[in-house]
Amino acid sequence: MYPAFVLAVALGLRRGEILGLHWRDVDLGRRTLTVRSTLDRGGKELYLDTTKNRRARVIPVPLMCVAPLRWQRLRQAGQRSALGTEWHDSGLVFTTRSGRPIEPRNLYRSFQRISASASLPPVRLHDTRHGCASLLFASGSAVNAPTIHDRGGVSADPTRAMQATEGITALVAYRRCGSCLP
Repeated sequence: MYPAFVLAVALGLRRGEILGLHWRDVDLGRRTLTVRSTLDRGGKELYLDTTKNRRARVIPVPLMCVAPLRWQRLRQAGQRSALGTEWHDSGLVFTTRSGRPIEPRNLYRSFQRISASASLPPVRLHDTRHGCASLLFASGSAVNAPTIHDRGGVSADPTRAMQATEGITALVAYRRCGSCLP
C-alpha cells in the first residue's frame, strides 16, 4: 500500500479517490493524473461514484510519486499474469491480489498500523490532505491558496502538516528497510 500512501501525502487525495483511481487516468509520461471517481461503500456493496464535487480534476504528479506508481503497475502486472483468467480486470490502480477493489477500511487500517509501528501520534489517513495543503502552501512554490484548494479541496492546517511530514518520513523509512523505523 506504500504507493497509495505516497499519493495521499504528496497529492492530498481522499481515500475514495485513491481507491477509485483508474490506470487510464494516470499519465506518467506527462506526470499527471485525473481524479474522476471515488470508491465508496454503501451498505454491503462497494461502488464507484463521481468525485465529491462531481467534477474531474487534473493533478500534476511530483517525481516522488512516479516510481511508486510504476512499481505498482509492475506489481499488478505480475499478479495479473500469475492469476491468468482468474484476474478481475477492474482497471483500478489499487486492487487486491485478485484485481478486485480494495475495501476502503482496509486502506485506513494499513495506514494506522504503519503509523503506530513508527510510534507516531494517531494520524488519520484523511489528515494527510490537510498536511499536503499546508506543505504546498509553506513551500513557497508557485502555488497559491486558490490553486491548493482547487487541487485538493482542502485548507491549510499547520498541526496536520507536521503530522503528515512525520508520517511520510516514517513511510519512506519503512519502505527502505522494512521493519527498521525511526
